[in-house]
Amino acid sequence: MRANSSALLALLLAAPAIAHAENDETFERNRAQQSYKRTPDMPLGLIDPTPRSRFHLTTRISPSTSLGNRSETFSDSYSSSLEIQTALALNDYLALHALLPLALNMPDALPDFLVLGNIRLGLLGGTTFSLDRKNAIDGPRIHLGGALDIYLPTQTDPDGECPFGRSAYCDPYRAARSLRPLEQELFVEDVFSFRTRLHAGFSYELFTIHGELGLAPMFTLESDSQTILLMDLALQASVKLPHVEPFLGVTTSQDLSSADRSLLNPRPDYTSSAQLNLGIRAHFDSLNPALLVAYNIDSEMIIFGLDIAAAARKTVESSLDAGNRSNIRF
Repeated sequence: MRANSSALLALLLAAPAIAHAENDETFERNRAQQSYKRTPDMPLGLIDPTPRSRFHLTTRISPSTSLGNRSETFSDSYSSSLEIQTALALNDYLALHALLPLALNMPDALPDFLVLGNIRLGLLGGTTFSLDRKNAIDGPRIHLGGALDIYLPTQTDPDGECPFGRSAYCDPYRAARSLRPLEQELFVEDVFSFRTRLHAGFSYELFTIHGELGLAPMFTLESDSQTILLMDLALQASVKLPHVEPFLGVTTSQDLSSADRSLLNPRPDYTSSAQLNLGIRAHFDSLNPALLVAYNIDSEMIIFGLDIAAAARKTVESSLDAGNRSNIRF
């Protein structure tokens, strides 16, 4: 009887500890199974490292003009571009995308020039993985991605004649290229081109940085076809605050075939000087609009932009098991 009483007393004394341990196990299991919606990484004009279905309506406008060696930061003339872009996620790693570009040049005292650029079609892929064993929402993460873009020669001829020749003053293609130096291929006439891109990024807590390198061979459609090679470079950093994300970036495009130009081959040089981009993106569930102010260092152009964007948010499932990352999705 005394032995049974001792065993019962020991069980009663151990009951709180057993219950506490069971509660801890249940709490840890719930933590391991909890999920949340991550705010999408949407670097402006760059690859989405977590391919998702999304839509962008992006417009840029500049009051700056250039005529010969003379340029004005603020003038009575305006150049603008409009891009309609959509992406369809195939799975967690791949997405199809398309972009329709339009350019409108409004030179002072001259007719407006509206043209269609080169439609872009492509496939992009990417992934994001956590370096934190608990996959904390603010833990360090690596972003990797790539894309293949094809530009169809869909450009249209501008209506009207320019008395100054095809200068940036009344050439909608040159004006549009000056607004968006990162992707000259959208507004180059009479070429077929494609572009390969590599993307890498890093996030930790509120800070994110994205970098991208692109190479784009362009083939002229004339009988004596030429090959032009462009290189795109971009870097963008951002800080994710509650509902807003200020960002700062720099973009440029280099014409690696510029040495082929001569008096017998007076084609344009598609090299673009570095452009600084400062903006802020808001995050309201699936709606992610952004405002942009850009400054071109050489031409002293000032560009204002608006990106009306919507993107599906992906579910992230936390896991405390460092060895089991198969259920971590971004």
